[in-house]
Amino acid sequence: MDWSQFGEIAKYAGPFSILTFLLGFFTSRFTLTKKERIDQARESFKISQELSKENDARYQDFASSIKEYIDAPGDGSLDLFTKIAISGDRYFSHTCLVCDAILSGNVDRQTRDNRFIPAITKVYEVSLPKYYSSLRSIAKSNGFDYNGDLDWNNFRGIIAVLEKYNSSTLSH
Repeated sequence: MDWSQFGEIAKYAGPFSILTFLLGFFTSRFTLTKKERIDQARESFKISQELSKENDARYQDFASSIKEYIDAPGDGSLDLFTKIAISGDRYFSHTCLVCDAILSGNVDRQTRDNRFIPAITKVYEVSLPKYYSSLRSIAKSNGFDYNGDLDWNNFRGIIAVLEKYNSSTLSH
């Protein structure tokens, strides 16, 4: 057999094999196998469930503090004001943490869209504005100063999530 006819092809075989190796290597790094996709979906769901459970607990503490204030005789007390302020701050801080997880892609899509986005929208439209106005009202009725104001710069994660997933709600 005359191997001279393969001489032309042989000089391209080295660079071609290197190119196909590199192409295969980088393709495998930027794509996931079916098992990796399933594992990633499970992890996202697990994170979503943990965030949801913790957010519910923070909300229950906050709602409980408000109920305690409402049920208190008279205008409440400094202790109840402080309890509302602390539990509210914890709830809203955790809501911001949920927003960070959403923005980083660590929350599964269904939980994000069906659970978190409606709750974050409610926080943006109702809960945060009422929280600050209620604290001012409670402080005024108890005769002490409270100068807290809603500063949306402190809640950039909430705004970023709503801009990305529910922009029709934004007005600030």
